[in-house]
Amino acid sequence: MKQISMLVLAAALLVSGCGGGGSQKIDASSNEAMQKSVQAITKNMSAAEKKEFEDAMMAIAAKHIFGNMFKEGVDSEKEALKAVDGKTASEIIAEAKKIREEMKK
Repeated sequence: MKQISMLVLAAALLVSGCGGGGSQKIDASSNEAMQKSVQAITKNMSAAEKKEFEDAMMAIAAKHIFGNMFKEGVDSEKEALKAVDGKTASEIIAEAKKIREEMKK
């Protein structure tokens, strides 16, 4: 559970930093790579865009971490990282919207 909290906290902290780019993609191959790519993506974002992106990252992380938490042999943290790896900010926001819609059903 501590790992899950750390991942969610790290994602929130990374998103609140600086960075920038519409077609740049998240590199979740390591924590350092993810931090750098998130900073690059968010560099030129407005405060509102950063907040939307942060919320989207949190929604995706929560879905994969909590959805796989009790599944034996599944690394929830790795699944959450795979879910954002290689995606642009727009793709992450769109994915989070789908997750929120599924939760309403």
